[in-house]
Amino acid sequence: MKRKSESVTNFMKEERLRRHLNQEKVADYVGISRNYYTEIETGRKMPSLMVAIRLSEFFGFDVREFAN
Repeated sequence: MKRKSESVTNFMKEERLRRHLNQEKVADYVGISRNYYTEIETGRKMPSLMVAIRLSEFFGFDVREFAN
């Protein structure tokens, strides 16, 4: 069974790598710890609404993708 937000987390990882960014750079931009970002990117944790909004703005996807 796929994790709830597997497609969005896969997109986040692929886009982060395409931009040649590490997890710490994204976490700093969003205002969270690298560990928390890693847990979101791997699908182990769902982000808070504010973090989800910041991530969707950074990566350019609809925040509602986290709910799919």
